[in-house]
Amino acid sequence: MNDAFKKKFATYLPLIILVLLLAHMVADLYDFRDIREKLGSSAIYAQLSSDITQRPTSDKPAKMQMRLRDAISGVGFDPEVSTTNVNILHDGAYYLVAAPQVGRLMPDDGNTACANFFFTVNNVAVNNSNVTLCHSGPITKDVVITQSVVPLHAGDEVSIMISSSDPDLGIETLKPEDQPIVPSIIFSMFRIGNI
Repeated sequence: MNDAFKKKFATYLPLIILVLLLAHMVADLYDFRDIREKLGSSAIYAQLSSDITQRPTSDKPAKMQMRLRDAISGVGFDPEVSTTNVNILHDGAYYLVAAPQVGRLMPDDGNTACANFFFTVNNVAVNNSNVTLCHSGPITKDVVITQSVVPLHAGDEVSIMISSSDPDLGIETLKPEDQPIVPSIIFSMFRIGNI
């Protein structure tokens, strides 16, 4: 380096240090976690499922159990702690979708049975997330989809609910030969943006 360049650089060095120090202080003051998270983290998602048949014991809504973590990143779920609650670790708008495998096995008495499925956040029902499936045959199987876009905050708990007019109508796991199991519930979620 020549002497002229060194003198010019030395003149601006304190100013550069001051600007960098101020930028660091402002970042700490305003806590730019969302910017850091966007720049430095991977996608936030979960796919959970269940390998057990679940039949309601009453017509009151009950939480569905999920015991398998098929894929997960940035979402809290430990089936050793809770099989029903998904823990949100990062604020954001999330897309939720649940696909229960509904099954009924009972004598053909001609009665129709219906089951409802919806989401809760912190044990409060999510508006407009409820779907209904009714069966009247003796042996029926079907999948119904419920989905929602929900703003969630770190610390929130998401659950999927079931209610049924007949204890014989619930969600069931099927095990076809030489094929993957059909889980009683498949639940997928991913963050689609900030709130």
